[in-house]
Amino acid sequence: MFRRFSYKALINVFYTIGGQILHSFISIEHFYQALQAFLKPVARGKALKDKKKRSAQEAFQRERLGDAFIDNKPLLRDANEVASKLVGDNADIDDISEKVAQLLFNHGFTNVTDKQIATLFEYIQAQMEKHNLLDKTEAAIIDTNDKNTVFMWCKIKRKHPKGSTFT
Repeated sequence: MFRRFSYKALINVFYTIGGQILHSFISIEHFYQALQAFLKPVARGKALKDKKKRSAQEAFQRERLGDAFIDNKPLLRDANEVASKLVGDNADIDDISEKVAQLLFNHGFTNVTDKQIATLFEYIQAQMEKHNLLDKTEAAIIDTNDKNTVFMWCKIKRKHPKGSTFT
């Protein structure tokens, strides 16, 4: 069933509701704070499914880690970037420890437990391992954009484990 859209009726409703809302707030800041709830997009479909999955993963990690859980998404996002840079620099454990301390300082973590520091250290190491899956040789081969070279590399990689020699 199709409903006729009336622009004038919509504008009248908008101004009526808007006027009521606007006059019920003391200042414009209070109005914008109340308006934030309406401006956030509503998750639907795949976005809703992903949101549920992420919240379930977060709840699982919170329960598993307990006091060691780090509830700071910007810190973890920056830890991912640091891990990527550390892989490129072939960093050792001392460099990782230094970056962990620097990250905690930059994000204003003052009362951090040893468990949280260890969790962040392990998180960065795990991210580095993920980045290390593509070593420098493999990255250089992929960046050549030559299908034959990439094909041969995949064949060699499939038959020979990482770190072994072949002739």
